[in-house]
Amino acid sequence: AVTLLALFAPSVEEADAAKRKFGAAGVEACSQLIDGEKAEGNTARRLPLILARAIHHIEAKNYSAAVLDAQKARAEAEADGFSGDIYFDRSMGLSIDRIEAAALVRLGDVDAAKSRLFVKEKAYPHSYLVQGSVDDYFPVSDGTIDEEIDWLRNNIKIFHGNSWTLSGRLQFSDRYADAAKLNEATLKYLGQLGFDEKDSEAIASTAVVQALAGNWDRSNELAAEAKANLDDRRRRGKPETDAAKIIEILDLHEILQLAHRGDMKLARLKFAARSQWLSIPTGQFLTVNQMLRKDAAESELFGALAILPEGHREKRIKDNFAKILEDDANNRGLFKMIVPYSDVASFEKLSKSVWNTQKSKILGKEATKTPNLFYIEGRTADWQTQVDSMLLHSALLAKSRGKNGFVYWMETAKPYYSFVRFGNLGEAGMIEEYYLDADKVIAELRQVIPSPEELKLRKQARDRAAK
Repeated sequence: AVTLLALFAPSVEEADAAKRKFGAAGVEACSQLIDGEKAEGNTARRLPLILARAIHHIEAKNYSAAVLDAQKARAEAEADGFSGDIYFDRSMGLSIDRIEAAALVRLGDVDAAKSRLFVKEKAYPHSYLVQGSVDDYFPVSDGTIDEEIDWLRNNIKIFHGNSWTLSGRLQFSDRYADAAKLNEATLKYLGQLGFDEKDSEAIASTAVVQALAGNWDRSNELAAEAKANLDDRRRRGKPETDAAKIIEILDLHEILQLAHRGDMKLARLKFAARSQWLSIPTGQFLTVNQMLRKDAAESELFGALAILPEGHREKRIKDNFAKILEDDANNRGLFKMIVPYSDVASFEKLSKSVWNTQKSKILGKEATKTPNLFYIEGRTADWQTQVDSMLLHSALLAKSRGKNGFVYWMETAKPYYSFVRFGNLGEAGMIEEYYLDADKVIAELRQVIPSPEELKLRKQARDRAAK
């Protein structure tokens, strides 16, 4: 009860970026409020101040001090009973991990930074905010770690668009068979949503992955389908806006065909002719670069083949790290890592509507063209509750209909606007890679949006504590 009351305390940190001090000046200003004669004593107010100081340390390039401040914030949160509270862990608690990870990255320990970010991700696999707040440091790392792959496998069940990101990570690790399986599942998933048009880029990308996995019959079939779809949409006056990107991917497929047939000279010429490949995943580029450089004559090593894969890896990391340091000079960006405290009341007031599966006001009508696909909308006053309310309601609806789970499709630009399909694994539309287990979703999210009965018990416990 004490923890929940403390969450409503407002932050002392100045929100106007134009008025916010920078670097060492910011450190000094925060230190006066944290450690000075009139130091803030309320932990709920102290934590944002400590994290703000950590960010100012990053601005001043004092990264070790930033790590210490993040650890200080975590220790104070644990001492006052904040840590472990699901509302705190999924809001301000995320900020502690993100800021510590940011400092670790700048110290060069990228894998440690990633591992820190995945602590809460593992604990709250169905939280929209947690899953969406994992800062992605792959651009400044030389590879993936298992926790990163596990995060993305779980993440795509809510953020379906990240399936291509996961595929790229698998390819970077030379796991082309796994990437091909995922891409095929994604094509099936998209195909069963009832869209009017097929996505040529998705089809072409899968063709290349299948080629690199050695599945040439399927690869050629997909490449032909992508070309036909691209041309058909153009003829019908519904062209794709990213045609140049699709053509680049298909050009790479043609190069792989040449290499597969043994015409390495022409394959090298076509690949090297582009000084840059802008539309293919890094893993693909490195794989093809290495494959084509093998046994190549010196005269063939120009353009995209002029630099060894190791050189491309080093340049990629160096360029992306420079971009991070450049962004640190912005007085706004780093402070976006501080997530505001959850408004507990905003979650609890949804109890009645979310748990009402008999007369749902959240689930819409069944799609006209696609059986068992329902529109669902979770517009709420608090953005932190929107997707959680829809996911929990979907899980409860699945169980009420005798189903074990559901598949979810979220409009990325409008997270409150989604579609859901209920079913059991093995049934039509229930694709394993995207399947959400209803019992697991309910077990986690009922902690933030309790049932009416559970909410009543909560309120009784608070009344007793207040007395």
